Amino acid sequence: MIEKKQFDDVQHKLDESKRSCAKYAKPQTGKPYACKGLVKCSACGYALTYSSCKEPSLQCHQYAKGKCSVSHHVALKKLTPVVLEQIQRDFQGKTFRAVIERHTEQPDAEAAAAQMQWTHAKRKLQRVKEAYQAGIDTIEEYQESKAKLLQEIEAAERQIAQASRDSHPLP
Repeated sequence: MIEKKQFDDVQHKLDESKRSCAKYAKPQTGKPYACKGLVKCSACGYALTYSSCKEPSLQCHQYAKGKCSVSHHVALKKLTPVVLEQIQRDFQGKTFRAVIERHTEQPDAEAAAAQMQWTHAKRKLQRVKEAYQAGIDTIEEYQESKAKLLQEIEAAERQIAQASRDSHPLP
């Protein structure tokens, strides 16, 4: 057991911490939506989470963190009616079953994702070169960044080639 004074001191420190760190706290969206936790990214398997950039929608959580290479995005105004319709059908037929569908990436989608990675890496390479030329980066930093980006570009090129072979197999 702890003494009341010690407990009160700790509570006071916690309250101070909450007040001083409030500007860094993650804001609660406070906007409930029918498909929370139901929709997953077919590329990485993580949940699509609420996003309100242009319109209320769901975005792959890992893509938003830069950890998924495919941007899965769906507008809530399109998704919500589908989810609610399925719930109504389940209630009417009393068939409450979970359907888990695994969608594999289509070769065209894989090629498009790899092409986007290639384009991003090429742009980064140009910015790294400009930073070196402007004197922002040292030659060592430039060489290290360039080597990493060239590896990313080569990997994307291999993915593009593989997706092309997958979509056009030889007879």
